[in-house]
Amino acid sequence: MADSSLASTNLPPAEQSGETQKKGIFSRLRLDFLLGWVLPGLIILAGLLYWALPKLLNPPAAENAPMPQSAAFEERWGIRITQVAVTADGGMVDLRYVILDSSKAQQIGVDTTTTPKLIPEDNKTTVFQTARMSHKNEPQAGTTYFLLYENAGGAVKAHSFITIQLGDLTINHVPVR
Repeated sequence: MADSSLASTNLPPAEQSGETQKKGIFSRLRLDFLLGWVLPGLIILAGLLYWALPKLLNPPAAENAPMPQSAAFEERWGIRITQVAVTADGGMVDLRYVILDSSKAQQIGVDTTTTPKLIPEDNKTTVFQTARMSHKNEPQAGTTYFLLYENAGGAVKAHSFITIQLGDLTINHVPVR
């Protein structure tokens, strides 16, 4: 009975164990190669993609990116946005505007419904808390005014884009300096 089982394998038992040993070595080498080179390479590639994709999908605003204008915004509120900049080491956002119509612009910043909201395009966190400051004199057409916003958590970043919302009107893709 033992002779018939050995005869059916066509290889002597010593060669069978050597073949199994070779397969074990090659399997081990493949596993070492995968764990030692391929897996770390994939982890590095994933890290690079995690870092680069947001920059590729949302390129930074250029220093000379044009400030978008909205005729409807200017007609309704009597102001033109001229600059948005991150200041105070990232803790504040400075929104500058020129008054076009002083009678319409008097209501800007009086309460939360007449204060422009800043919405970063990359994270959609609304920034609306302004520093409690008031302009002491009547708004004058042609004069530049400002609103300072608390930039909680660094929601608005320099060299990014935001949307400015005031009432039902918006100005999209506003560059932040």
